[in-house]
Amino acid sequence: MIAPLRRSLVVIAAGTLAMLATSCGSGGKTKCSDYLSMSGSDRQSAIVAMLQQRGTSNPSSIQVSIAEGSASAYCSLSSLGGNSSTTIDGIYGG
Repeated sequence: MIAPLRRSLVVIAAGTLAMLATSCGSGGKTKCSDYLSMSGSDRQSAIVAMLQQRGTSNPSSIQVSIAEGSASAYCSLSSLGGNSSTTIDGIYGG
């Protein structure tokens, strides 16, 4: 009985990690609603991935901080308008 329970927990944990990796790894295609609900480190990972997708292979901490602030403001404003499909790369008009 313990082994099947342990196996189920491992499968659930692996699925959760896969979902987190997918949302963080999608960079600029991360939806604003998801971005606003992420932890600080997950937001930073999404921003770094977005910057890398846009050609900045090794973004500086200042670039990441500016993009994080821009994405947070952009997503907060777009959520007020009720647009649930907005993505964080909208800070670049994309």
